[in-house]
Amino acid sequence: MVRSIWPRPRQMLRGLSLLLVLAVLAVLAASVSPAAPLPALAAPAASVSGLHVAGNQILNGSGQVVRLRGVNRTSGEYACIQGWGIFEGPTSDAAIQAMLSWKINVVRIPLNEDCWLDVNTGGIDRQYVGASYRTAVTDYVSRLTAAGIAAILDLHWAAPGAQRATGQTPMANRDHSVAFWTSVASTFKTNTAVIFDLFNEPYPDNNTDTVAAWTCLRDGTNGSGACPGVGYSAAGMQELLDAVRATGATNLVMVAGVAYTGVLSRWMTYKPVDSLNPPNIAASVHIYPGGSQCSTVTCWDQQLAPIAAQYPIIAGEIGQSTCAHDRLDTVIDWFEAKGQHYLAWVWWTEPCGSSPYYGLITDHLTGAPSVGYGQGYKDRLAALVGAPAPTPTATPPGVPTATATRTPTATPTRTASPTPTAVSGATPTRTATPGGTPTAPYVTSAAVSPSSVTPGGGVSIGANVTIAAAGVYVVDVEVHNATEQNLRQWYWENQSFAAGQTRSYPVTWSVPANMPAGTYTVQIGVFSADWGVNHFWDSYSAFITVGAATPTPTATRTLTATATPTRTATPLPPADCTTRPSVTISTRPLGGGQLEATILAHSTAAVPSNGFQQIQFTSIQNGSVRVGSSPVTVGATVALASATSTTLVLTRVQAGQAATAAFAVRDRCGDWHTFVGGGPSAF
Repeated sequence: MVRSIWPRPRQMLRGLSLLLVLAVLAVLAASVSPAAPLPALAAPAASVSGLHVAGNQILNGSGQVVRLRGVNRTSGEYACIQGWGIFEGPTSDAAIQAMLSWKINVVRIPLNEDCWLDVNTGGIDRQYVGASYRTAVTDYVSRLTAAGIAAILDLHWAAPGAQRATGQTPMANRDHSVAFWTSVASTFKTNTAVIFDLFNEPYPDNNTDTVAAWTCLRDGTNGSGACPGVGYSAAGMQELLDAVRATGATNLVMVAGVAYTGVLSRWMTYKPVDSLNPPNIAASVHIYPGGSQCSTVTCWDQQLAPIAAQYPIIAGEIGQSTCAHDRLDTVIDWFEAKGQHYLAWVWWTEPCGSSPYYGLITDHLTGAPSVGYGQGYKDRLAALVGAPAPTPTATPPGVPTATATRTPTATPTRTASPTPTAVSGATPTRTATPGGTPTAPYVTSAAVSPSSVTPGGGVSIGANVTIAAAGVYVVDVEVHNATEQNLRQWYWENQSFAAGQTRSYPVTWSVPANMPAGTYTVQIGVFSADWGVNHFWDSYSAFITVGAATPTPTATRTLTATATPTRTATPLPPADCTTRPSVTISTRPLGGGQLEATILAHSTAAVPSNGFQQIQFTSIQNGSVRVGSSPVTVGATVALASATSTTLVLTRVQAGQAATAAFAVRDRCGDWHTFVGGGPSAF
């Protein structure tokens, strides 16, 4: 999973008493035991047996088109290696019936290679590893597919050598992963409703979209090949696919992209060669909230649409960290329009509102949906399944579809400013909301007076924020220059909004006497109460002209959005930077108060081969930072040699307090100022 201020844990930490642990284990043991007979399960309409690729579609054994819409059923990757179970929550026939009530026809099951192969499992209770683990997985898969639900088996946690598979790694390994797929494919090759997802979220070459990363993804360390940023003998997609086919398995296989499966820019060039003719492979992508790489409709049109014209695409994970579903709807809209496939993260009962957890349900046995997120997805599936679907254009293999080149835009993660400036005595004014609840989750606008000012003057800014869902939020108002530098910031914490309420925030910007002439933007953000989640960001709420520049005709602009908006930098003067290329920032929690941030430089037709020359840190609050393996301090400059991306790790020093790092990355168009981090619960 990727990678922003919305973490998703790959393990559940337990602090239970002995009695509670025993009770949980008893429930888990019961869940993998033969269940009491239940009425026959009602299967979805279209059979999922005999799944195979035909052009850009997936067909069943009867030649019918199958659209896969489903969920992830996590825990098979972590419970066993932690020594307390195999699946968290029941996997009984009643639990499968609950899935069917959602119109689900595919379930992705993350697996652990150590538990399946029974390697590096010394000291773990035998009822959770080896033969017991394989039996539990095989039984669950058999009952799912018998009920008409396809099963995606995913190599989720792996580790080389004698290391235990206790988390994600950048690549599959040659020590165990090839043997894992030989065994799994041999076990399930006669069940053609089973799909193999070769490796979860690879991120070679330090989570970058480079030729080196893609070459590693396909070839591993075969021959003289190298896998930068991996550190062990890696098994590539070609080797894993060959291992599957060597067993005689003809099952549909999912092949991931790089950057945590978030980027498919070179998938067509670096996809493995399937020995089957025609090939039975699909592209695999993961899409999460704005801020992760390729998280915008523009980028999907650019990267995914050409693939979808020739191969199926399965979005193995999609999700939204809040209890809303507006972002989820945007992803579904795109995939439905292209006739493609998707699975939401995640079918468990952890509360959706606590940002690390994407809980779709509140009860495994009834399938009761979580408020907002779960209910929205369930309602969407109910509306889609059985309704006439738009007919996607089937394209024979090898016949490309022309797609206009579009410049990708980015939605960087926004968190609290490391050195915020609060307005003394600023009190927002409550105003009535005309017309009731707005149709969009967040509506912002700003009026400025005057719209044109000379240096040393003052500008009154009236910011307005309307929020559909009742709750407590942080409202942030900023003035930015053409290089996206935050020149002035005001924010209000603990802002209580009733459903559909509008609140106004008047402030005054005293323009410094030495302020250069130019156009400046007023930007408005809405955050969760702890600054941990950026719900909405409007980069162009209003414009202010300083100096002799021509005043902007329209001083007030209202922006309405149904999802986190794309944030694009203000144009720069140099000829090749008239439209400044974007910078994407994606983050993911590493545990232990650590946050990993990956900064990606985008290129445009006017700024080709864009890359970073350096990164310089201007502020580090309650944290330590390293770039790669090197620690850095405030004022330090790290040369990046025109790299298209760089990765840093922020480590919180004092628990219970916010930790942030502010920095400037310099690309061909100058410095881009931003920051990462967040409140105590953000990571």
